[in-house]
Amino acid sequence: MLKPQKNPVGYKKLLAYQKAAVLQEFNLRLTDLFPHSFAWLKEQMDKSGRSGTKNIIEGWKRNTTAEYYTFLGFSIGAVEELKDDSLDIAKGLYKPLMEIPGLWKRGKGNNGSKGGRPLTSLTPSQASQATLPVTPFTPSQPNQPVTPFTPLTPSQASQATLPVTPFTPSQPNQPLTPFTPLTPFLLSDLEQLRFYPLDPFLPPIVQLYLKSKETLMLLHKLQQSLEQKMSQDGTMSIKDKFRLRQQQEKEADDWARQLWEKTKGE
Repeated sequence: MLKPQKNPVGYKKLLAYQKAAVLQEFNLRLTDLFPHSFAWLKEQMDKSGRSGTKNIIEGWKRNTTAEYYTFLGFSIGAVEELKDDSLDIAKGLYKPLMEIPGLWKRGKGNNGSKGGRPLTSLTPSQASQATLPVTPFTPSQPNQPVTPFTPLTPSQASQATLPVTPFTPSQPNQPLTPFTPLTPFLLSDLEQLRFYPLDPFLPPIVQLYLKSKETLMLLHKLQQSLEQKMSQDGTMSIKDKFRLRQQQEKEADDWARQLWEKTKGE
């Protein structure tokens, strides 16, 4: 059931929604680079990105906190799928996609440069005013006459030769190594990367993966705040209480496992 809202677009102030909207736009820019043979993957990822934002909006408009909570769950599931798809690409699961520079090029922005400021062109007015510094020529020996150039005679020109050094490979009879645009990422390497602050010089497909993780973290926090509200109001269903209990036990087990591994490593 939809409810009348004092601020029907209040969801736009939610950080989780803002991040989800950025994620959706960023994903569309990358999937537009996919070849036609991967149209199915583009459709799948685009649908996940769209569902991530749309379900936040739908949940905001619902009549009860429980319904809002449910739609946030749909959003979390969609972003999880997008995260998994971007992870598969980053790990090199789809070989043809590894040959698309726009997914892998390292550098800030999409101008083709490897970082730094993007290349910009001058406007006609700027070009007309642009000047280059001119350094006057100063001979190394002032007041000395310049030796005139004496051209070669035809007979001298026909006998003139340049030394030619034949090319010798450093490793004869060895085939040339084909160019490899990148090495797929390992999951362990990706897990060590931080999504905040996000390194703008990471490959775009890796940035998509990290943006998905950040959005998921914010959605989970928003859902947890609704869980607390329903618990205080006594409106949480038995099913949600059971699921919450399982989640808390899992988080406790994960914390204990990480602590044990850290202690074992020391």
